[in-house]
Amino acid sequence: MFESYSTNRIEANTHDTPQAPGSSKPVSSNYSPNPGPQYPDSLGAESLSIALIGPDDLRRRTAFNALTECQGCEVKEFSDYPSSLDELPKLIDQRFDVVIIDLDSIPEYALELVESICANGPATVMVYSAQSNPELLVRCMRAGAREFLTLPFGQGVMAEALVRASARRSAVRPAKKAAGTSADKASAGKRSAGKLSARGTKRAAGAKKSKAAAPSKKIAKKAASVKKAASVASKKAAKKSAKKSAQQAAAKKGKAKAAKTKTSSRSTSSRARKPARAKRR
Repeated sequence: MFESYSTNRIEANTHDTPQAPGSSKPVSSNYSPNPGPQYPDSLGAESLSIALIGPDDLRRRTAFNALTECQGCEVKEFSDYPSSLDELPKLIDQRFDVVIIDLDSIPEYALELVESICANGPATVMVYSAQSNPELLVRCMRAGAREFLTLPFGQGVMAEALVRASARRSAVRPAKKAAGTSADKASAGKRSAGKLSARGTKRAAGAKKSKAAAPSKKIAKKAASVKKAASVASKKAAKKSAKKSAQQAAAKKGKAKAAKTKTSSRSTSSRARKPARAKRR
C-alpha cells in the first residue's frame, strides 16, 4: 500500500564523502570519481524533507544508505507506488522538498508519477535505476526529473544531487515570498492596466470609426465631382443644341426670304409684260 512508510531523520554524515563538481544540467547521472572538497555538514538552514518511493526493498535500502552521506535530511520511505494518480495530491500536500522514485519496478507508471508530481508541485524529483539507458534518461528529463541516478551509486552522487536540490529550494522559496508581498501591487497594476486597456479600446474604436468614415467621404467627393462634370457636359450639350437650332432657324428664315424675293421678282416681270402685249394689239 502507498500509505506504508517509515520516517528517518539523518542527523550526521556516516561517511567522509568527497564532493564532486556541481552541474548545471537539469538531469544528471553519476559523475566521474574525482574527489574535491568535502560537502558541508548541513544542506542549508532548514533540513530537506525527502520522500523515497520504491517497491523493491533492496534498491530502496541502497538509496536510503546513500542519503546518509549528508545530514539534515528527514526521509520518509514508501514501500510502494501510489495505487493510482488520484492519490498523488496526498503526497504533494505533504510538501516534500525532494521526491526520489524507483524507476525499474514499473518504468512506464514511474514516468507518469514523475510527470504528475513535477506538474503539480515545486518538489525536486529524482529517479534511480540499475539501467544506464540514454533513451530512458531522455524520457525522464522530458517528464521533469532533475536527477537520474544509476545503481550502484558512486561515491558522493546522492549528496551532490541533494546539494543541488537544496540550492534550488532556496531559489524557489524567496521567489514565492516576493510574489506574495507584491500581490497588492500586482492587483493595482492590473486595475491600472484595465483602465489603460479601456482607454486604448475607446481610442481604437474612434480610430476605426474615423477610418471607416474616410472612404465614405472620398466616395462622396468623387460622386460630387462626377455630378459636376455631368452638369458641365449637359450645359455644353444644351448650348450646342441651342446654337444648332438657331442656325437651322436662320437658314430656314433665309430660305423663306429668298423664296419671297423670287416670287416678288416673278410678279413684277409679269406686270411688265402685260402693257407690252396691249400695245401690240
